[in-house]
Amino acid sequence: MTMTSLAIVALCLLPAAPQDQEPLSQNFELKAGSGNVYMGGGIRAEFKVEFKFLGVKSDPFLGAYACTNSCKGQKHLAHPECDTSCDIACESNHVRGPILPTWVQPNEKGWEEAIKAAEAHGLKGSLANEFYWQVVRRGGGEVQGPGVQLKWRCWNKTPCSTSKRCIKYNVYSRVVHVKISREQTAPDGTMTVTPGGQFDAAWTELWVPTEEFVELPPVVNCRCSVVKSIKDGGDFDEPTPTPPHPGQPPNEEYIEPKTPLIEDLEPPNSPGLEPIGFEGPVIGTDENGIPVSPNVLQQFNFKITLDDMNGGEVTCENPFPVPFDFWIPAGSVCDTDNDGVQDCLIIRPCVIYLPSLSIFSPDGPVRVTAKLRTMCMEMSKHEPSKSTKFSLMPNSDPVLARIGHQISRSRFIGSWDQAKIWIYTDGATYEDIQKRLLPAPGKGSYARALYEAAVAGTNFDAPKWSKCIEPTLLTAYGSKGATVWLAHRIARTPARLSTWVRSGASEMAQLLGPSATEQEAHHFARVVSIFAASQNVEAQRAAIAIMSAVPSAAREKLAKETLMSFWLLCLSEDKAIAGQALKLLNAWNPPEKEIILLNVPK
Repeated sequence: MTMTSLAIVALCLLPAAPQDQEPLSQNFELKAGSGNVYMGGGIRAEFKVEFKFLGVKSDPFLGAYACTNSCKGQKHLAHPECDTSCDIACESNHVRGPILPTWVQPNEKGWEEAIKAAEAHGLKGSLANEFYWQVVRRGGGEVQGPGVQLKWRCWNKTPCSTSKRCIKYNVYSRVVHVKISREQTAPDGTMTVTPGGQFDAAWTELWVPTEEFVELPPVVNCRCSVVKSIKDGGDFDEPTPTPPHPGQPPNEEYIEPKTPLIEDLEPPNSPGLEPIGFEGPVIGTDENGIPVSPNVLQQFNFKITLDDMNGGEVTCENPFPVPFDFWIPAGSVCDTDNDGVQDCLIIRPCVIYLPSLSIFSPDGPVRVTAKLRTMCMEMSKHEPSKSTKFSLMPNSDPVLARIGHQISRSRFIGSWDQAKIWIYTDGATYEDIQKRLLPAPGKGSYARALYEAAVAGTNFDAPKWSKCIEPTLLTAYGSKGATVWLAHRIARTPARLSTWVRSGASEMAQLLGPSATEQEAHHFARVVSIFAASQNVEAQRAAIAIMSAVPSAAREKLAKETLMSFWLLCLSEDKAIAGQALKLLNAWNPPEKEIILLNVPK
């Protein structure tokens, strides 16, 4: 089948534009198709296109550009005190282009009229749909030109904020006038043409960019109060990095919270451990980072297929006339309606590039597929399979959302990450993890998982999670933060500590064998220092017992790191503990022993 076309300059079809607005940018030439013909199923359709100037509009979906001063929260305590010295200032040259005209999708009215016209002439089902798409394709127009080039200097002078500029567009309506006739051929070869009337179909809009713009008010995203709040908790020198603005991919590596100096250690304050400023992901954002509501999300026809609890794929399609760079944040949930199968947590952000529904795509919306990385949220349920149906949901639990975000920012993913999820969702103890997970994390990795779950907001004072805190976890190194946090928690449980230290002291001493690493030696010294500094007498006794179990060959390695512990124990209000500490000090005989004795009351 061939198609003949004749391009005519369409300016003659445009109504007179307002005097303060040119009907068309000088960068473009607008042409309308005329004389296009489609023949199929005995139907002959002739198309003619008309453009009408509607006015000037702007839309952030089509052309919004940002100038951002990224707040690092390092200087002030609250946003009213901020200036641009708080920020990494925007230094982009903001060169954009070429920006080209955009077609907006035919509306339902045009589709219904085309289908009705086809059915009125005997075309049913797929033939009627084919006729509609031919109306869309052949009733096209053409815009020629190099496009609009934008060159803006950084314009945002507001600290800790993002300012957006939305391009102004000249908007034209596009109407396809369709003239239908029906052709029938008699047995003798004679052709009869029956007129079928006329109708207008595929009403669309053409948005032609200009160099003008609308500047939106700056949106403040200040982290200074976040820093202040976490500092008030007294646990860390700086906060765990919080997620970026919804819809924006993370651009920083995960940084473990700093551990304070030994002499500055205080029992952690549970509220201070709870991160501030991240309440879970927003599912669905367009290419400009603007959130898409769950109702709109459903129209993307998401389908999730998981091979197992570790991952699968998501497919979706774009029913809208604008493209979407769709950002699915880590921490989102793959939810199944099967109560016996595990729901899964997305642990790596997923970006899906969805092309717009083009009027030149005869097959309709294109389905796009992307890989998903997941982990199980329910330890005791069955693992999913390819036959399990899932729906994509935003996470309603901010703690679980934070855990997903933590995992996404780690350089490496391991069994401790799955353990961290089960600790929160199921209250899984170390023994539970050993039974259910293969390979299972060791004691140090499990302790690290506990600590990171606490940073995400898990309340380990509640019975569901307090059972996970076991003194034996101190016999292996996980991370500096885990050592400090766990030792403080255990120092507040005298009964458990007293029972454990009888065998645990020798287990701790085994960390200091010939193959001991520097990290393990530091871990041992931190635990002893925290116990020695505790007001709990059982914790002080535990420090004495652990230090007494250290073999002579390892004492020199720890001499300097345990000086503070010796001094604190010698100052104990319990005279028996102070006496034991003096005997132990003489047995270790560090070079600084005399200095300690000078600072201990006789």
